[in-house]
Formats: sequence, C-alpha cells, structure tokens
Amino acid sequence: MKLNRRKWVLGILLGLVMANGFSCHRKLSPEKWAREVLEKKTLSDHSSGIESQALSPDGKLLAASDMKGKLLVQDFQSYAVKKELSFHDSEFLALAFSPDGKYLAGATRDKVLAIYDAKTLEIKTTAFDFPDPAMGLAWSKDQTLASGHCGQVGPSGWCTGGEIRIWKMDSNLEQIRKFNAHQEFINALAFSPDGKYLASAGSDRMVMVWNPQTGDQVKVLSGHEQRINALAFSPKDSNLLVSASLDGSVRIWNVAEGKALNMLFGQQGPVYGMAVSPDGNLIASGGRDPKIIIWNFQTGEKIKELTGLGGQINVLNFSPGGKELVAGMDDGKIKIFGP
Repeated sequence: MKLNRRKWVLGILLGLVMANGFSCHRKLSPEKWAREVLEKKTLSDHSSGIESQALSPDGKLLAASDMKGKLLVQDFQSYAVKKELSFHDSEFLALAFSPDGKYLAGATRDKVLAIYDAKTLEIKTTAFDFPDPAMGLAWSKDQTLASGHCGQVGPSGWCTGGEIRIWKMDSNLEQIRKFNAHQEFINALAFSPDGKYLASAGSDRMVMVWNPQTGDQVKVLSGHEQRINALAFSPKDSNLLVSASLDGSVRIWNVAEGKALNMLFGQQGPVYGMAVSPDGNLIASGGRDPKIIIWNFQTGEKIKELTGLGGQINVLNFSPGGKELVAGMDDGKIKIFGP
C-alpha cells in the first residue's frame, strides 16, 4: 500500500515537472539565460535586408520591414504571417508599438508617418509634409509619440539640422510640440521608463537628452567617434542610457552626471543593432561582423558570443518577457534566439 502511494506521489510530481518544463526557462537567471541562449528559429519571409522591426508589448506580434518596402506582421508564437502591409511600396525606416498595444507606428522613406490599428492592422491615420523622413520613433508611457526628422537639408542634400516632433494619438495624430535637435540626421530615439527623459542620437556623434514636456535640453553626452545608430534606456533605471555606434562601441551613460560609466568593445566594426533586456540585466549588440554579443549590464562583462550567423545584424529586440532575442539580418532573415 505504501509502495503504491509512493508511486502515485512520484507520478504527480513528474507530471508537474513535465507540465511546467517550459516555464522553467522563464526562471533562469539573466547570466544563465545568456550562457544557454542558442539560435532557435530562422524566419525567411523577406527577400531583402531587414530595415526595422518591433515586438508588441504582449509579445504576440512581430512587425518587420525590409529594404524593398515589405512590412510583415507575424504571430510571434506560430510565426504565421497575419498580414502584409505596405505604404506606397516605401520601406519603413522605423517601427514602434504603443505601450498599450493599440497602435503600430511606422516612418516611411517617402516622408510619411503612418499609424496602424494593431488589432485590425488597418491604417488609422497619417502625417506627412516633412522635409525628410523620420529615422527614429519612440512611444512614451503616457502614449505620446516622438519622431526624429531632418529639419533642414543643405544644398548637397545632407541634413544640416535635425528636429524632434512630439505627437498625441487620439482619433487622429496631433502634433503638440516641435524643437530643434542635432546638427545632422537623427537616427534613434528612446524615452526613459518614467517618461522624464527623451534621448536622441545623431549622425553628429552626439547623444542628447531632453525634457519632452518642454523641449528643453537636459544633457549632451559626447564621446562617440562616429554616427550613433541605436539607443535604449535601462527599463529599471531612467538614469542609465545605452548607445551603439559605427565606431564599434556600446556605451553606458549616467544621464544625471553626463558621463560614460562603461565602454564595451567587442564587435569587429560598426554596431547597428542593440537592445537591453526587460529586466535591465543584459545588453545585446550586433553589427557588421556576423555575431551577437551578450553583455552584463552592471559589470560590462562579455557573457557570450553568438557566432556564425552568416551576415550583418541590422536590428535587435528582446521579447517583452525577456525569453527571446530577435535579430533582423541584412540578408532578410530574422533569427530568434532562446535557451
């Protein structure tokens, strides 16, 4: 009788372990996740390089645009294509889901800011009449949207002055603020998690931090030697900001002090893609050399290199739950990594 009872208890325990096996991955420490992460899936639905990509806040949708203007929205669980979107066959230089998951914002090369309903994937509203396309988009926690444009184009066609526009999204897109920023193109934008700061990165090698409510400049962070391509705040600390540049470095900044806390070198060439994990413990970087580096945010230690990826990494995103890392490649593939 005792033997049968013991088998019964062991059977239940085994069943619980098997049923929860998948969730065990979710409880991995950041360090262990980084050491165990491997390539899990490759999506080959695009025929040219991935220009921009974004994941919905609930982790159910992946939106990615290639350099030929194909924008695909896919189910991030099954990877099935839910819809192909296009806007005048123009590529989307930047994509961003709103924090409430209602909208997908896209900035096209033909100078249009398009807002899609994230549920129906139908166009909701547009804004246009910009001097130059927006190359950076970011949503704040209060549902305002920031876009980074070239405000002045010189005789040679090169940007001689950037501008940031702040938008309110209700039934339509309403511009509520505009201010000058940078002396060249604005390539990336990021809001701090508390909405206090808006950071911008330019081809002028500067990171600038703004009060988004007033447009006043808070800090200028200098040190990069070439164009800056990506920005991300720590999701846990609005005072910590990360930037990635063509100079091959990833830099961690203390915003209040206006100085770099750490400089991470490991890519052999320009860094194009960079992302911070949702728990704020890891940084992923990738660029011209065919590898992704996972870093410890706090120490700057290189934890792992994902090598042999077959080409340039253009953009990186962690999934909202932090279990997956998504890489948009220059050959049009999207690679998904997890433990």
